[in-house]
Amino acid sequence: AEQLAGRLPLRVISSLLGIPEQDEERLSSLSQRMFAQAGANADVQRTRMEVATQLKAYGRELGRERRGHPTGDIVSVLVHTEVDGQRLDDDQFEAFFMLLFNAGAETTRSLLCHLLQALSTAPELAHALRRDHTALPLAIEECARLESPVVQLRRTATRDTLLHEQGIRAGDKVVVLLASANRDETVFTDADTFDPRRTPNPHLSFGVGAHFCLGAHIARMQIRLAMQAVLQRFARIECGPIRYEGSSFVRSVVSMPVTVWS
Repeated sequence: AEQLAGRLPLRVISSLLGIPEQDEERLSSLSQRMFAQAGANADVQRTRMEVATQLKAYGRELGRERRGHPTGDIVSVLVHTEVDGQRLDDDQFEAFFMLLFNAGAETTRSLLCHLLQALSTAPELAHALRRDHTALPLAIEECARLESPVVQLRRTATRDTLLHEQGIRAGDKVVVLLASANRDETVFTDADTFDPRRTPNPHLSFGVGAHFCLGAHIARMQIRLAMQAVLQRFARIECGPIRYEGSSFVRSVVSMPVTVWS
């Protein structure tokens, strides 16, 4: 799956950000190292900080280059855009660059792998989608619901509130477990079942409100076009088990063997 699920999202986000192709693999390796660090001990935290520092340093240099020579990519737009007369400072830009690269490269990769696996285990679904590509968007949303690339998100309460009789104070940290939320039986009928025609499908895998994923439409488009190409080219798909990085934040895929028949 590396040749498709690994390369496509990396090439797309790199192109959007203006990252030269010769730098893609190095940045991708840094991103995967960041998500591979499980746990909260001192060594893990140190590695995360070292990797983050390298990603931010790369973003800083790219931003400085685009300030002097804008090219129309997202980095050029970010370093020249003003909000209320203010531009992003270096710290804000570097954090934003790292967020965009990590999210664009890793989460789409994960979702594409899981959809390939879903079609492998349900050949009748693959056959139906091969006949009618217009059904792909619903299948993508259902895969995002059941196989959310992001495991959990943390938020900070801005005021005292009450949620399902549980008191939350301003400043408290609240963790949203997306796999649980996306299987809420009060929202989804047969919540543990993959239903490629499920509608409506108000899953939270792309976030909601002010925190809705900026790249959701790009991710959906990549996956739709990639799956159309796979279904057109191959009559049968067989996927082996997915091997993950040891992350409690993102389901970062290390490998997934795929066999295809034309």
